[in-house]
Amino acid sequence: MAEQASIKILVNNPLRVFPMLGRQLTIDHLMAQCDDPNYQVTYIVRNAPRYGIVSKSASYEDSNQMAITNFTQKNVNESAVWYHHVSKYFSSNTTNDVFTFDAICEYAIPITNQTFNLEITVSSGGLEELLIGDKTRELVVKEGESTIIDLNTTAILTFLVNSIGIRSPTIKIELTNEPKHGRVCLDDVCDRRTFSQGHMRRNQVRYVHDHSDTLSDSLEFSVYLDIDPTAVPLCNVTIPVSIIPVNDQPFFLTQSYPNLRLVQGQSVTLTRSELLTEDPDTPPEQIVYDIVTGPAYGTICLAGIKNSVRFTQADIDAGEVVYKHDGQLKPTTFYFRVWDGQFNPVYKVFQIYVIPVTLNVTVSLPLPLLQGTYETVVNEKLFQVETNGDKDSVAYNISMNPRHGVVFINGTKSKLFSHKDLKDGRVIYRQTDLTSAADALRLSAQMHCEQSPIIRDLWLNISVEPLVKTGAFYPLTGLKSQLGVQVLNAEILAKTTSSDPKYKILRKPKFGKLKKIVRRSGDKQVIREVDVTKFSHGEIASGIVYFVAKKVLEPVEDSFPFLLTANGVQPAIGELRFHVSVAEPPSTTTPHLPTTTFKYSSTSVGKKSDIVEIARPNMSDDYLLCVGFIMAVVVASLVIVVLIRCRSKKRAEELDKMNPMPLPCPPDDLMTTSPRMDKNENHGCKVIALGPPEHAEPETDFNMRYPYGAADEEYSSSADGTEQNNPMLRRNQYWV
Repeated sequence: MAEQASIKILVNNPLRVFPMLGRQLTIDHLMAQCDDPNYQVTYIVRNAPRYGIVSKSASYEDSNQMAITNFTQKNVNESAVWYHHVSKYFSSNTTNDVFTFDAICEYAIPITNQTFNLEITVSSGGLEELLIGDKTRELVVKEGESTIIDLNTTAILTFLVNSIGIRSPTIKIELTNEPKHGRVCLDDVCDRRTFSQGHMRRNQVRYVHDHSDTLSDSLEFSVYLDIDPTAVPLCNVTIPVSIIPVNDQPFFLTQSYPNLRLVQGQSVTLTRSELLTEDPDTPPEQIVYDIVTGPAYGTICLAGIKNSVRFTQADIDAGEVVYKHDGQLKPTTFYFRVWDGQFNPVYKVFQIYVIPVTLNVTVSLPLPLLQGTYETVVNEKLFQVETNGDKDSVAYNISMNPRHGVVFINGTKSKLFSHKDLKDGRVIYRQTDLTSAADALRLSAQMHCEQSPIIRDLWLNISVEPLVKTGAFYPLTGLKSQLGVQVLNAEILAKTTSSDPKYKILRKPKFGKLKKIVRRSGDKQVIREVDVTKFSHGEIASGIVYFVAKKVLEPVEDSFPFLLTANGVQPAIGELRFHVSVAEPPSTTTPHLPTTTFKYSSTSVGKKSDIVEIARPNMSDDYLLCVGFIMAVVVASLVIVVLIRCRSKKRAEELDKMNPMPLPCPPDDLMTTSPRMDKNENHGCKVIALGPPEHAEPETDFNMRYPYGAADEEYSSSADGTEQNNPMLRRNQYWV
């Protein structure tokens, strides 16, 4: 089901009407709106006004006019609805009138019994049309002359008598604002501000222009009904004044010797400082310059058109007149005339002085080319240009091409380009040989003008910047500092090339050594550190590359350059700069990090095997204290072991003194000739221990037992009838 439309009254303001006159209803007085713009609002007049009629006619004297009972919002928008006051029963200065209406819109609930107020008053205005005739709608006067102010006071008097019923009305006209460029005079008296209806009727009131070079003015009057003892305002009127200028003053060229100084080969816009002609009564568009004889060197252009021979002061003021020098190192002139079309023209010579061009160009920085990319824009900031001319006019010539690349200008190989090409980013260097980390080209620079200085042997170096991210590095004097990915990180290069980038040290650091932890496999694993000049990104990521700083007394700056290579991209040279500190660096720069264990295997970077501990660069005093404590414990342990060993040795010597020397082993020939024993007989050698049986050696006395074996071991001869080697006796044993 569709929603029902609605109607709203947005404006309902009273209409003020002068007695016996009519006035239009506008949207400032009455406006209603339907929420659906396809439907129109219609007003139905339910109760007509008492003292007038609502009509669509502009004249209340029209005998064919008829009061209307309805009208639309469109009629109001077009100011086609009028209220005419027609009642002659008007006894006071103000009378009110009303009419009621309904506002309706299709498919909407109407708004009913709305009141529209009308105020009939002599102070509401409406007499301007009667007061101002066709001649007075705009006064036209020549510069410095006068004209009559013709206000139709007779029409106002007739209206007041016939329509209002005022007998013998008297009106007066008061000048409310003085004109800006003239005066209002009564005959020859120009200091009056109030005039009567008789003065206007006899054409005694005139506007006199002050002879200034102006084009317009205005007059403002108020008209009053003079009723003793007060004056009732009838209307206010403003009369525009149009002034016809008169070219009665000569023009004046402000420059006695017009001239211009410019740098050789440059273009200069002519301004009011070089050419200015003033004329109080002639606009700039009418002050004309004609070139009688043009300049021998260079051209005059108007709005981009070369060899222009005519222009105006307005063109100069707009900055459209330009002189372009052709580069000759000679002064020149052009001959011109200027006039305003009224007075005699003035002829002058315009002198042009040429200043020799100066030029100095240096190349301050190398052109960077990021590793992994193959072309870069040659930036104008690399060239330091000092000249008194236009930088954009500096021309560059490549006198020696780069060995490992090509220079393009606007996509085409070229040896010539301008500084404006650099500024607009049209000069491109493209590397074609990916085996080189640097390139260079030689240039010369000059201006396109006579005797211009030529700057030769300008070398532009191209340097491949490594695709590596560097961070702050603060090694401490005398300690090992890890060279991790927080210092050198080529992860992006590794991912881009799908390889492990390699670093090669081109110059060793001065205040320390670069070392790497290596492991050799064999019967025994040996882990040691060696000096290195090459390492990879994977080794840095594994934490096995570190810097050992020498002991210094004060902070020193150090660095080492490196060559970074990877598969499929050009090599690049970089440098890591750092300071060797004698104290802990500020915590705001590099936070303190505890000792971390890094794991590295000789077969795989990521494989966990042998563990090597490396202290990070920032070692605190607590760490040194812990190291000293551990060393003290180790020394004490060694002392205890030595004391125990000495005590055990002394005890063994005492035992040797208490026991007799053991007998030697019997000869082997005796053992072999002895009769074979019956296996049922229990014959053999019995080992009898010397000393008390309860005696036992301490288990910790390992050296006293070696090489004799354990104390409780028993050795026997050929108990089973087989030949056996004679066992070695202990010190507390003997043969029986």
